[in-house]
Amino acid sequence: MIEKNSFGQKCNNFWFIFLLALVSCVTYIVVTNNISNIEESEVSFKVENANRLAKINAIKEEKALLDYVYDIIVQRQPKLDPLIARQIASTIIKYAEKYGYPPELLLAIMKRESRFLPTVVSSANCKGLMQINPPKHLEKLKARGLRGENDPRIFYIDTNVDIGCEIFEEYYKNAKGNARIALKRYVGGKHDGYLLDVLSEFTSLMLVKYSKKEEIEVVLKKPDILEVKKVSEVKKVSEVKKVSEEK
Repeated sequence: MIEKNSFGQKCNNFWFIFLLALVSCVTYIVVTNNISNIEESEVSFKVENANRLAKINAIKEEKALLDYVYDIIVQRQPKLDPLIARQIASTIIKYAEKYGYPPELLLAIMKRESRFLPTVVSSANCKGLMQINPPKHLEKLKARGLRGENDPRIFYIDTNVDIGCEIFEEYYKNAKGNARIALKRYVGGKHDGYLLDVLSEFTSLMLVKYSKKEEIEVVLKKPDILEVKKVSEVKKVSEVKKVSEEK
């Protein structure tokens, strides 16, 4: 009888220890999973927070660029309705990015062509902000749904700037990257002061843009398209060229 009780007690102890071990294992798994989930949620939160901050910074940069271009326009044409000036600024940024030119170049061309007046018509019947000559570019007009050279939509800000940028890009490529030739073709005819006006305004804008930050120097970006870079960067480039030449 005593042996049976002893055996039964041993069995009970075995099952108690087994159950205790099982509960411990289950508890460990649950706790580990919870910790893993917490860590994953923390990482996810950090990633989401970083993405959110990146978006906020991008929005701030976009707004700063829009304000910068807008300020230049209203300084040059203070009588312009602020809403129209802001729309022009937004459109300049849009097509500067699309065609790969600095917005300052489009500002310089637009100032010389129309002084930022969207409905201006020249004596040669060139129209709008970028002074498009409709008869010479009917294909570009038709590609945007315009019904010939007298379609009033040629004055629409987005349409006019897009066509003007496409025309300049075409001249620029045909001139094999020579901006001076492209500008001469853009204006058409003999206007000796045109090239000087555009490049002077562009250079002036770039100098003002960077002069408060640090020492600068005017160098080339696209072939023959001026850009302002830090003098330190220019020196590094020249040093690299010298080393390569010595080799």
